[in-house]
Amino acid sequence: MWTARTYAARSISSLMGVPPDLPLSGDDHARLGEELDSIFPAARRARGCLFDAFIGNKAINAIPVEDVRAPTLVIHFRDDTGAPFAGAQTLAHRIPNAQTLFLDHGGHLGLGAYPEVPATLRAFLDKVPPVR
Repeated sequence: MWTARTYAARSISSLMGVPPDLPLSGDDHARLGEELDSIFPAARRARGCLFDAFIGNKAINAIPVEDVRAPTLVIHFRDDTGAPFAGAQTLAHRIPNAQTLFLDHGGHLGLGAYPEVPATLRAFLDKVPPVR
């Protein structure tokens, strides 16, 4: 992993769901670098990655999200190469009254400047009643 991070950063970025043609600003490069650095040491993440790959991801479609009653906002970028857009659409359709914000570009990490994301999130949270 260290070798890939050091000498093939573009390849490992692709594994993190960053489309190869996504234009990145200086801030995006810095955030991507922080995200990449956060996976080290990789040995500490091995069990979780294996769980995701062989157990968790396979089981997710069996979760009865139709029973979710909490306010839900699904935000997804169509060019996310880490999680297909169709999955976000299906999730939003299955959760009752789910709100959505779908954007064209940003990849899996939501890189780029999208003022609609914090604005939508703020409006969503402002409507959610406080938990007591």
